[in-house]
Amino acid sequence: MTAATIPGLDSAPTKHEGLLAYPREVAELTQPDRVAWADGSEEEYERLCAHLVEAGTFQKLNPDK
Repeated sequence: MTAATIPGLDSAPTKHEGLLAYPREVAELTQPDRVAWADGSEEEYERLCAHLVEAGTFQKLNPDK
């Protein structure tokens, strides 16, 4: 698989070629199943937490405590 065919690589939150070159280079070397871009949003946090809870590797704490 080439960097051009790795899911997520082309959905970067930037079009700046200088910022995209490194992830493309690393993807070519490592051949990941997909690339995920972190944006630090609350939505991203909730999605990652849900995924980890589902996998049994994470337990959300009670925010009221």
